[in-house]
Amino acid sequence: MKPRGDIVAGVPGAEIRRVPTLPETLDGAVQCGGWSIARPGALVHTVPGVARFRITNGDLIEVAWDEGADPIAVDQYLTGAARATLVHQRGGVPLHAACLTPPAAGYAVAVAGHSGAGKSTLAAELVRRGWSLLGDDVTPLYVERTQVMAWPSKAGLKLWRDACERLDIDTGTLNPLPGERDKYLFPIETAGGPLPLRAVFLLERGIPQCVLPVRGPERLALVTANTYKPNYLKALGCQEGHLRTVAQISSTAEIFILRSDSSVYDRATLLIDTVGRRIAASISQETTTDEP
Repeated sequence: MKPRGDIVAGVPGAEIRRVPTLPETLDGAVQCGGWSIARPGALVHTVPGVARFRITNGDLIEVAWDEGADPIAVDQYLTGAARATLVHQRGGVPLHAACLTPPAAGYAVAVAGHSGAGKSTLAAELVRRGWSLLGDDVTPLYVERTQVMAWPSKAGLKLWRDACERLDIDTGTLNPLPGERDKYLFPIETAGGPLPLRAVFLLERGIPQCVLPVRGPERLALVTANTYKPNYLKALGCQEGHLRTVAQISSTAEIFILRSDSSVYDRATLLIDTVGRRIAASISQETTTDEP
């Protein structure tokens, strides 16, 4: 019996095993990205100078390190593309989002957006105001009974130097991220979970500063557009499960566009105010309705 490897944050029961080598080919696979090939049940992701990853059946990541690879770089791909593949294989959605829970709340709020939209910076400001971090960058979402549950990820936030300066964080005490200019890993422990997802905020730059509720079919389109590694879905044969989970997210979570060109402080205030008025009030009403 092979010894169990490391656990995978946000993918219960899955594990990581380090192996000496991995083949670069995969029988029956097709190209699904510059460094990735896949078929139903398996994907091989090769990052020159870092490692090769083989992800199978939603429960195992095998990783063969390149000689001299930076452990932080390997970990970035393990918690990014490799972990997202496991989530796809399980019929979940790896949302390109930071995820947090408000103080004393039993639900999750996701902050989604493209790379550079300011997800991690906004998450760090919310943590400063008493919110708890579930995870940064990619949030695993799964349907459990009638709810969509957000699972916690690895600890820490990835922050640019200018974000650290705005938040009064000394970069001299942080580990720089390899391959990124002036980006650092800020250590923050993640909260327990999983928690039901109640809201998704999609970050946009623009004026006037506002929060816009998203209605109708656009909800499905925006969740799909903010899925991490959607190019893997067809090759993995996971499109049907993905669509079911996206539909459940769209029907059970409130979705907003948070548009702002202002400071992270103002964006955090706008988000907190919306959660207080819309989400907390909705939960309070549900609780009152359920009382005998």
